[in-house]
Amino acid sequence: MSPHPQLMIDEFCETGSGGTPSRANGDYYGGNIPWVKSGELREDVITDTEEKITARAIKESSAKIVPSGAILLAMYGATVGRMAFLGIDAATNQAVCNIRPDPKKAFPRYVFHCLQSKINHFLGRAAGGAQPNISQGIIRETKIPLPPLDEQRRIAAILDKADALRRKRQRTIGLHDNLAQSIFLEMFGDPRSNPKGFKTSGFEPLLKTSPNFGSMIPPKIQEAEWVSLRVANIQNWKLALEDSKYIDLPSDSVEKHTLLDGDIILARAIASEEHLGKCVVVKPAGRKWAFDSHLMRIRLNTEMIYPVYVRELFKTPGGRQLFLQSTRKTTVQYNINTKELKALKIPVPPIALQQEFVSRVDTLDSIQDSGRRSTRYLDQLFSSLQSRAFSGQL
Repeated sequence: MSPHPQLMIDEFCETGSGGTPSRANGDYYGGNIPWVKSGELREDVITDTEEKITARAIKESSAKIVPSGAILLAMYGATVGRMAFLGIDAATNQAVCNIRPDPKKAFPRYVFHCLQSKINHFLGRAAGGAQPNISQGIIRETKIPLPPLDEQRRIAAILDKADALRRKRQRTIGLHDNLAQSIFLEMFGDPRSNPKGFKTSGFEPLLKTSPNFGSMIPPKIQEAEWVSLRVANIQNWKLALEDSKYIDLPSDSVEKHTLLDGDIILARAIASEEHLGKCVVVKPAGRKWAFDSHLMRIRLNTEMIYPVYVRELFKTPGGRQLFLQSTRKTTVQYNINTKELKALKIPVPPIALQQEFVSRVDTLDSIQDSGRRSTRYLDQLFSSLQSRAFSGQL
């Protein structure tokens, strides 16, 4: 137990959320005010944003300026639970909670690390099914130990240094991801312009079975027969199983809603265009993996096209543009259906060239696996350090 008093966040912080100015009004976008979306939260310091909005957007919408030094937390969406520290004055969208500590009572970086250690607590109390929601009420009611300011600064400095080492390893893994993309563009060129003149094909002839959506059975935290993969399990085009949930599938749904080695699962219905179409190639290796209704399963004819080639194609800017041309937006989310996917045309290089590419990516993946094991070890050490820090043992 920490020797320091435990205070609720709302006793020494102000909280709020932002908004999205109407996309129909062109006067709201292209200004000079940074606008943070939940997908940009990467547990790091934000010093720039993908989009900027105007002063008029601030005046006429629910978006409001948040001062530098605020802590940002994604309350819902594919990045729910992600955090970042705001290094600039900026506005946010409605999926982001901003937490602003009283500088006379709390050091922002200390509060950031405290809240970061509470993510599992937030997610455990979150409402919703496949995409849980963390309310501002949950955040405000959360208690953290609050030692004197000098002690907060000391703890934050130690955790910042440890976190920096962890991030260096993560950045190294990210460089390997970029290398795979560089190899793809070197071998095949931009999929949109197809400079090497490869034959093109609609998706339908490349499929082994027709694409289909996953199960609508709500997943649960309690272990069941099948792991249920969700959009939240696709992180940076990789499969993340740390936040696993489960379902019991009826026998007549097993073939339709489960996965085999080499299947692609693709985010096919989601609130953010940024995450629509993100996909991974799965390798359950005999484990019982299912997938939910926000995902689409793509099972390819590997005599014609390799899943890894398709995944990397969709990651390129040109491939992304090709994909988004086949999608649509409803009032609540972005979508692609099976008919639209089947009609999507992509370049199809000779299978031997694809095979060479896959072999090079496999080598990179082997290096990355080693890096990820090291990262997991550093994460465990950092978690232990956090636990000691907030229990008065550091």
